[in-house]
Amino acid sequence: MYRLATKLQLPHLAKLSEDAIIADLRLANIVRELFSDFTWRYPEILKREVAFFREHSQKRRVRKDLREAFGDVVLGKYPHGQTVLVALFDNLIPAL
Repeated sequence: MYRLATKLQLPHLAKLSEDAIIADLRLANIVRELFSDFTWRYPEILKREVAFFREHSQKRRVRKDLREAFGDVVLGKYPHGQTVLVALFDNLIPAL
């Protein structure tokens, strides 16, 4: 729905869809969602998912899933992984 709403330039529907996407985030799916083919294409979604990740990044489940995702990025499973990794590191590492 978000993709369609942005394509048709329907900001109210896009915002509702964005909020629904974020409301569905859980510890069990945040890393998978971050590295999905959908998320990296939409900076606003990526920003909000990174914020959710940051809130929960110290949880064992999230850290385990992130380690696995790093391996998948290295193996080329996520060709868009650079976009996600940059967003994560920009958010997690204080500016020098």
